[in-house]
Amino acid sequence: AFIFDIDGVITDTKTKKIKELQILDILSHILTESLLILNTGRSLTWIRERVLDPLLAKVNGKNLSNSLFVVGEFGGASLGFDSSGNINVFKDKSIFYDSVLAGEVSEIILNESSESMIFDETKETMITTEMRDGYFIEKYKKAQKKLKSKLKEILKDKKLEDKLDVQSDTIAVNILDKKVGKDYAVKKILDWIKERGLRIDEFTAFGDSISDLDMGKELVKRRYDIKFIYVGTDRLDKKKYKFPIFISTKKFEKGTIEYIKGNFSVL
Repeated sequence: AFIFDIDGVITDTKTKKIKELQILDILSHILTESLLILNTGRSLTWIRERVLDPLLAKVNGKNLSNSLFVVGEFGGASLGFDSSGNINVFKDKSIFYDSVLAGEVSEIILNESSESMIFDETKETMITTEMRDGYFIEKYKKAQKKLKSKLKEILKDKKLEDKLDVQSDTIAVNILDKKVGKDYAVKKILDWIKERGLRIDEFTAFGDSISDLDMGKELVKRRYDIKFIYVGTDRLDKKKYKFPIFISTKKFEKGTIEYIKGNFSVL
């Protein structure tokens, strides 16, 4: 099985779209031979528009009920297919979400950070603000750090620190239920696999943020073999992890292509 984060692994970090069309060839080929899983903090609405729709057009009606699964919002929402090709959507109602806080964060972005960020209106189980399409990551990082600090103070003032956490990745700042994350999403993935009676011998996971490595930690904890392909730019100490990590020479989605082409007969 292959597990892919989306931003910076499949899509371009600046345009937030699939810029390298070879990615679609890779994903569609994987679907013919293996299980393909997308694991991201993105909403299902966003995933369908920017990744799933172009991929479905590529695979042209293939039965995906046992070969494609999507987990969004760090485990808060998921999407799969039935044998007739219909899409089934699930929302985790156990996740804590504060709609009043979401409104306040939206106002902060509008009034203080609208040059570099937008508020994601499509999220249902978490609060997300992300870099504007086309903005420069180096410039965004400064605004991201400032916002992250401010949001932590807001949670402290509202006494929500025991329920919610502030996390950041390459192009976003999130406020989310403390139990969710890439590791929580892995639990959803394994439940889905078990429900279908599938047997997976090995996982290959791709990520561009340190937090993506939680996928590997969770899989090792559950005694699965896992190889992790890191395509990000942050410094990474491989000795801290109990699973093999390959650090790509090329970065982001180009690193994904580099690894696949070098290790699998896909292209």
